[in-house]
Amino acid sequence: MSEPLKIALIGNPNTGKTSLFNILTGLNQKVSNYPGVTVDKKTGATRLSSTVKANVIDLPGTYSLNASSLDEDIAVKVLSDQSNDDYPDVVIVVADAQNLKRNLLLFTQVKDLKLPTILVINMQDQMKSKGISIAIKSLEHDLKTQIVLTSTKENTGISLLKDTILNYKSLSLDPCFTTNESILDKRNKGKKNQKHRETIKRYQFLTDVLNKSYTVSRDKATDLRAKLDRVLTHPIFGYLIFFAILFFIFQGLFYWSEAPMNFIDISFASLSEWVKNSLPQGMFTNLLAQGIIPGIGGVVIFIPQIAFLFMVLAILEETGYMSRVVFLMDRIMKRFGLSGKSVVPLVSGTACAIPAIMAARNIESWKERLITILVTPFTTCSARIPVYAIIISLVIPNRQVGGGLLNLQGITLMLLYLLGFAAAIIAAAILNKTLKIKSKSYFVIEMPDYRLPLFKNVLYQIIEKTKAF
Repeated sequence: MSEPLKIALIGNPNTGKTSLFNILTGLNQKVSNYPGVTVDKKTGATRLSSTVKANVIDLPGTYSLNASSLDEDIAVKVLSDQSNDDYPDVVIVVADAQNLKRNLLLFTQVKDLKLPTILVINMQDQMKSKGISIAIKSLEHDLKTQIVLTSTKENTGISLLKDTILNYKSLSLDPCFTTNESILDKRNKGKKNQKHRETIKRYQFLTDVLNKSYTVSRDKATDLRAKLDRVLTHPIFGYLIFFAILFFIFQGLFYWSEAPMNFIDISFASLSEWVKNSLPQGMFTNLLAQGIIPGIGGVVIFIPQIAFLFMVLAILEETGYMSRVVFLMDRIMKRFGLSGKSVVPLVSGTACAIPAIMAARNIESWKERLITILVTPFTTCSARIPVYAIIISLVIPNRQVGGGLLNLQGITLMLLYLLGFAAAIIAAAILNKTLKIKSKSYFVIEMPDYRLPLFKNVLYQIIEKTKAF
């Protein structure tokens, strides 16, 4: 059998790139770090046919190869350095059907690198409801590539994509947009004005191309997103909804996790009793029945709470709601020297502080990024839940309040979490006054469309992060 193909997935954030990665690789994934940096490196294995295997790398989401962040710089290095272990045989650029013009800027830059490149236009299932129609043959001709329409939600177009990958050697290596210098030459010279002019020319080229092949019938599109945004980002109702969601999370951690936790507790107690009665009396039996099994059970019993926390965070991210929270909280956070984007690390810190700190790399301002990294450990991570749960169970009675709708222990846990958030905010305000660092602060965030969470993606995140716990 031949060596596995190397496939690189690249695309703008919120295009469904990681969803496509999950479909292609399933649970055959591993997460590591790129050499010298704390950026997640996600790789996975897939089978394209009965005889051909492939290794897939999910590159960090990037808007352009004119690298302005650590994530984008890594993507450029992987695609441009032939000595890199991850240098691909074929590149798949994932674009969103609703934001095609912006997404295609990255595609034209990848084509400059003269790598076999496939354009995947995702979210095919939403094209009809949004009034979008695409002349695929015309677009393929102008972009000098092969296009595959997919829907990661409905799992369509995947077989055609695999067939296209198998025939990657027949793909054109010619750039679709001609410039005097390659994208790498411009990157190495670092001339910002030249990069800006070249970006404008690329958009002019894409405008001409899409005028021939991409149409949107506005009368068929819905305005549900605008209506939801008016409520979820409202200066009053937006905060009330966000804190109501937080309240729901902490109620669920105790109230809805109680049944599976009791089941695990009873199961391990029964197993311990069975081992004690089945094996001959002695030191080994006592060690096993009264030490090892109860010890493992003491950790496993908290998995329902941890899994529930990861599930809710994954759903909030999948639906697009977290972007609204970031926008909403920027008004408050900037007063304490933080950015609205600091909310993502702080909320993620309730799961685990380490990946939460790594998530701070997307904050543009160096000062805001540093403060976020320093205060994130103040938030209560999942490793502290067992300690809190034991203390709360011993001190706070397990009874319902508010007409049986609220759990007193859940309310106490929420207050402890809020105390951690308050400590983080106070520490951020002190650091903002103490650190004499001049750093430009600006806030730009993409608002993705609202989507129903993909069950597979949520499940993968729960499994992956619970295993890490």
